[in-house]
Amino acid sequence: MGEKQSSVPPRAVPASQAAASVYCINTRYAVTFLIVFLLDRLTKAWALASLARPIPVIGAFFALELRRNTGAAFSILTGQNVVLAVVAGIFVILTLFWQRQVFFRQRLAAIALGMMAGGALGNLIDRLLYGAVTDFIAFSFWPAFNVADSCLVTGALLLVWCEWRGAKGRQGPR
Repeated sequence: MGEKQSSVPPRAVPASQAAASVYCINTRYAVTFLIVFLLDRLTKAWALASLARPIPVIGAFFALELRRNTGAAFSILTGQNVVLAVVAGIFVILTLFWQRQVFFRQRLAAIALGMMAGGALGNLIDRLLYGAVTDFIAFSFWPAFNVADSCLVTGALLLVWCEWRGAKGRQGPR
């Protein structure tokens, strides 16, 4: 017949704790974000200071060469710096909300979001400071890129993989 009711009333959560939980930042997201952002800024500072001339690493196949990109990946939207800066800023802000959604679900998704946000902020800083993104990793068969670009792409692929893995798990047995 019955479930036994507890005579202990539920504990109220203090307002300070409730407010803190609204602004909760996933540690994996935050650490990844900071590492990517700092690594991007440091490598770009090195490239700006050291790459007056290209440095061949593997002949003509791979070099470290300073280039500027006013567009997005593969130089699409060239000259649309303001639009790309606004989109990057909005994206970084949105990841702050999205990282809360993956807080308890997937560690890898939080890391992927941190990679993407750190990369987006790194490139946004370049757009604001220099009017273009600093690229310096140059393969002969591929457009030049930087650490931020690498992390944006890797993070996006990880998120797709996490979603695919999650969707596969939700399908259940057949």
